[in-house]
Amino acid sequence: MDSESLTNRISGYSGRELRVIILHVKWKKKWKIVTFLTNDFDSLAVEVIERYAKRWRIENWFKEMIEYSHLDALSSPKPKDHDLITACRVLVDDAMTLLKHDAGREFACMSNARFFREVLGEGNLTAHVQLKEDTIVVRFKRFDTQHILEPLFENIDKKIEELGIKPQIPWLNNYKLKIEFEQ
Repeated sequence: MDSESLTNRISGYSGRELRVIILHVKWKKKWKIVTFLTNDFDSLAVEVIERYAKRWRIENWFKEMIEYSHLDALSSPKPKDHDLITACRVLVDDAMTLLKHDAGREFACMSNARFFREVLGEGNLTAHVQLKEDTIVVRFKRFDTQHILEPLFENIDKKIEELGIKPQIPWLNNYKLKIEFEQ
C-alpha cells in the first residue's frame, strides 16, 4: 500500500483547501487507485484511510439494511405493516451482541433474552434522560448488576476519541451521549 497526498481547490466550494489522498492498492494482481477527499490536514494519510474504512463498514451495514428491509420504499405509513420492524430487530440484535461481547466472555454466548433477564433486570431497568447543553445524559436508577456495565461506559467520550471518532452522534442531532449509573 503506497499513498501520496495533494492539496486542491474545487470550484464552487467555499471552504478552505481540500486534501486529496491517493492510494495505490494491489488488487487481484493489478494496481488500482483509490482516492480520499478530506479537509483533515492534521492526520497522517494512513489515519484518514483507517477512519474512512471504519466509517464505510457502518455505512455499508446501513446500505444493506435499507436494501434488505426496503426502508427506501416503505409500502405503508403504518410501521407494523412493513419491514421497518424487521430492520429495528436486526439493529437491536446487533447492538445486544456487541454489548454482550464487551461485557465479557461469560456473557458473549448468552441469548439476548437471558442477558436481558439476568443482567439488565427484565423490565426493572429505568433511567432518566436529560439534555444538558450538547450532551444527552441517560442516568440509570440503581440495579444489582450495573457493575458489569459501568466499566463499558466510563469515560466513553475519551474512548471514542482515542479511536479517531468524534463523540457527537450525527443521528442524534450531533449531541454527545453520556451514560451514568446511580450508586
